[in-house]
Amino acid sequence: MSKNKKDKPLDEQNNLTEPEENNSEVSENEEKVADNNLGQVDAKITELETQVKELQDKLLRKAAEFENYKRRTENDQFNLINYAAESFITKLLPIVDDFERSMDHIDDIENNKSVKDGIKLVYEKLQKLLSEQGVKKNANQRRTF
Repeated sequence: MSKNKKDKPLDEQNNLTEPEENNSEVSENEEKVADNNLGQVDAKITELETQVKELQDKLLRKAAEFENYKRRTENDQFNLINYAAESFITKLLPIVDDFERSMDHIDDIENNKSVKDGIKLVYEKLQKLLSEQGVKKNANQRRTF
């Protein structure tokens, strides 16, 4: 029996088939490349997730720092408003004490000149304190003793 082309399988006739080993090598190489690409993608995702967590942490810290700054500023303003006049009042209290002492002795003294001199001294202390605080006296409203 002679073999002709019709008796041979089609692949053998055209010599188109490649050995099985080549196909499996190409397939393994494609899998390795795909696995490598997936590994790179996974590494990039992990890196980006880490960056996102770090940025979220920074954002939370900055927000907390801002809230603390805001609270400190509000407390400072509150203290400034509540205690702004403290030094002025502290300086004014001795003058008020002098006036009270003068008032206590006004009825006991027969000589009004000493009472007048005492009140004049207290008035001058008060004027000095007010001028130190920037309060100016109107020239038309001057009092004399």
